[in-house]
Amino acid sequence: MNREHARQILLLHRPDPGGAADPDLAEALRLVERDEELRRWFEAQRMAQDAIRRAFRKITPPPALQEQIISERPWHTRPVTLRHLVAVAAGVILLFGIGLWWSGQTPREDRSFATYRSRMVSTALRAYGMELETNDLASIRAFLKQRGAPGDFVSPPGLAQATGTGCLTVPWRGGRAAMICFQTGRPRPPGQSSDLWFFVVDRAVVPDAPETATPQVTTVNAVTTASWTQQGKTYVLAVEGDATLLRKFL
Repeated sequence: MNREHARQILLLHRPDPGGAADPDLAEALRLVERDEELRRWFEAQRMAQDAIRRAFRKITPPPALQEQIISERPWHTRPVTLRHLVAVAAGVILLFGIGLWWSGQTPREDRSFATYRSRMVSTALRAYGMELETNDLASIRAFLKQRGAPGDFVSPPGLAQATGTGCLTVPWRGGRAAMICFQTGRPRPPGQSSDLWFFVVDRAVVPDAPETATPQVTTVNAVTTASWTQQGKTYVLAVEGDATLLRKFL
């Protein structure tokens, strides 16, 4: 089983003590344990599913709904027809769709810097494909501008010590953030091309972004980040390592 096949199986996986009895699922879960990139993707997928479940649990039916249903139930039993079954199925699908729509509203409308930073870190930790693979910074800047992401950014001096591997753009609230990928020089798991990421977005689309040009260090999902704002751009530098390693590239 390859990584792509495993992802297709794991997309349907839900927490179930007996679910691993399925041989395909069991094999996919074993591959998760061996494949670092697949494991990061699977963890991000489970976090998304947990967020949807939490949203559903917040939907509270009216207190008197059960009594109303029981009181209005007819005393006689009518035969169940195909038309009735179709109507019930359509209602269930409609309610499910409304629930998914409702659960997705808050993340889409949340424009906070904390959400932006978390989104960027999650992008770095999951499997992604670079849109441009190069270590030439001038080519990266030109490509990002062409794609509608900030290309006129100011790199921290310490990034000169890292090796660039390429870039991609990340959708954010109707625009695009720039994601430039680097290697710190440390050993990396097989299949992981980068372990240092530099994110740039226009300050205007993140209302509560840091006001200062002094980097503020914090940890997000076991990734150490530094965030600051300079010349109309908000920056996040993220590394799989501690604050000491991160400051080396600032």
